[in-house]
Amino acid sequence: MKKRIMLLTLFLTLVAATCFAVEGFVQSSGLLSSSGVVGTSGGSYALVSLEAITDGTNDATVTAYNGTSAGGLALVSFYCQAASRFCGATFPYPIIANNGIYVSITGSGAPRAIATYMPR
Repeated sequence: MKKRIMLLTLFLTLVAATCFAVEGFVQSSGLLSSSGVVGTSGGSYALVSLEAITDGTNDATVTAYNGTSAGGLALVSFYCQAASRFCGATFPYPIIANNGIYVSITGSGAPRAIATYMPR
């Protein structure tokens, strides 16, 4: 009986891990400490959320662009005051980016950002 339970647990763990690796599920950029490409060029993505995190002393601005550089169309931008430490939004209707997603982080100190998105 123990072997069956262990095999069932292993099977369900592998199935769950496989499901979350499939495109279409929400993915995270992880904690970004500098500007960069989140979604690759030519890829179509749905931006689900964007958060700006300050160091508590300096203000920060985080902007997401449609494209692989800050030269693309600005999709959303947040200005976060230092005292807030955190600001952003989760979009009930994700913002479509047809040419990749570039996240720009500006501000002195140690501003950070997190973007969540779905491949389309």
